[in-house]
Amino acid sequence: MQIMQGLKLRESKIMKKILNIDSFKGENQNSSEARKETPSLNQAPAYSRRHFYHQTKKIFVGSWNIGGITPPKNLDMEDWLDTENNSADIYVLGFQEIVPLNAANVLGPQNRKVCTKWNSLIGAALNNRTPTKMVEGDRIAESQKIYPLKEHNCAEGEHQQDFQCIISRQMVGMFITIWVRCDLYQTIRHLNVSSVGCGIMGYFGNKGSVSIRFYLHETSFCFVCSHLASGGKESDRRQRNVNATDILSRTIFPSGPLQDRPQKIIDHDRIVWLGDLNYRIYMPNSTTQSLIKRREWETLLKYDQLKLELMEGNVFQGWHEGVIEFPPTYKYRPNSKDYLGCDEQHRSKMGRSPAWCDRIIWFGKGMRQIQYNRSESRLSDHRPVRAMFTADIKVATPHTLCDCETATLLLRSLLCATHILASPPPTSPLATTKHAGHHVAAGHHVAAGHHVAAGHTCFSSTVTSTTSLAAARKQRSARRTQSHHRTAIGERFRPPRPPRRQGFKATIILMMSVELGRRAFRKIGNLI
Repeated sequence: MQIMQGLKLRESKIMKKILNIDSFKGENQNSSEARKETPSLNQAPAYSRRHFYHQTKKIFVGSWNIGGITPPKNLDMEDWLDTENNSADIYVLGFQEIVPLNAANVLGPQNRKVCTKWNSLIGAALNNRTPTKMVEGDRIAESQKIYPLKEHNCAEGEHQQDFQCIISRQMVGMFITIWVRCDLYQTIRHLNVSSVGCGIMGYFGNKGSVSIRFYLHETSFCFVCSHLASGGKESDRRQRNVNATDILSRTIFPSGPLQDRPQKIIDHDRIVWLGDLNYRIYMPNSTTQSLIKRREWETLLKYDQLKLELMEGNVFQGWHEGVIEFPPTYKYRPNSKDYLGCDEQHRSKMGRSPAWCDRIIWFGKGMRQIQYNRSESRLSDHRPVRAMFTADIKVATPHTLCDCETATLLLRSLLCATHILASPPPTSPLATTKHAGHHVAAGHHVAAGHHVAAGHTCFSSTVTSTTSLAAARKQRSARRTQSHHRTAIGERFRPPRPPRRQGFKATIILMMSVELGRRAFRKIGNLI
């Protein structure tokens, strides 16, 4: 009875220790950058005191409507990316109309060769090398690949300033590609893509969005590359608002096995929307052309549709855009610095006035825009735009990861002790504990103290055990002899009680272990 009481007491202490395990203090606890994560009400106290510190990363975001033009091999990307003067840690580049929006491209199979050419040019510009020649067939699916992040894919000889493409995705004319520094490659997790078609019949991909989300350390990012409805009529403006609303409502990401990842665009920590939003200027064409000639950008911006929509809250509620100090990005004459329709000789047949169609906006806290301008490449009738952000990144301390591994190890050892697992894990403390010179055997229990991990808190547990099968047989034989003796002297015969390994106590421990696993792996699932 004393042994059983000691067993229950020790087991209750172990459960309390595991359920209320403290996160060990990190090395940066005295630093001004070290901050604690505030626990939520629906989280178990096991990991509510995890330690984090914060970093700042620079993110370059660019958007360019190509107009269906295939890029030449000698295209200078430096004018747009500006890597020499202002390099970033992450590059997010979105394109629209990388192929002509005709029936063959909208309804037929996707032309992925153009995406491969763009990735080759981008990689050459970011890594300061000559664009590589793509072999047809061998890398035709390169633009659609979600790169595995389990291994470091940077080639030997590359230094930490080189960049690696983590994902590229195309939908008809829309194309988004993301490049990161090699030293950040292993810190990115949970890459997912969600595409929404808003074009013909409300579902084709000539208009719509391609959204990519990922985690950088403990911070979630979402980038939306879109191409909204075109046209300068009032009905076209309303259709653009409908497209934006559809993208926000229909874009859904997987929540993961633990249901702890954001599914909607707005649910992420850092969100950027880029693309050809196609919002125009609320002005007669003649007035717009006159102000363009006089370069009165501030007057034109007062009648910009997107600015007015943001102020009135009709669409993009809570989103932000930086100060625009550059000329309208649309519509230019081919290979010219002049707008189409600014003179009688080149008057636009479709009445398309210049406008700031290409935009970059963001949502939420933790991001600050430090640059917002455009490039002067004349490849298409649009000018590419670019923005530079500084983003606050939450990083878990290495000690936190050790605590999570320790909790997992203790959980498996506890399940082993209750006969749920056939044997303890190889590195389990129960697998190496000794008592009175005897090694622990699978399914047996000993009284011992063991260290969980080097440098961590030491836990002690006491459990009952038989020393060997031979000793067990001797005990059973002794009980039978004693029972026969008691029967001979007239006492009531009491058969020996079988061991209750799967009895009520084991059931209670099993229920507690399941609850422990549900709470623990909810917090450490993303680290396994």
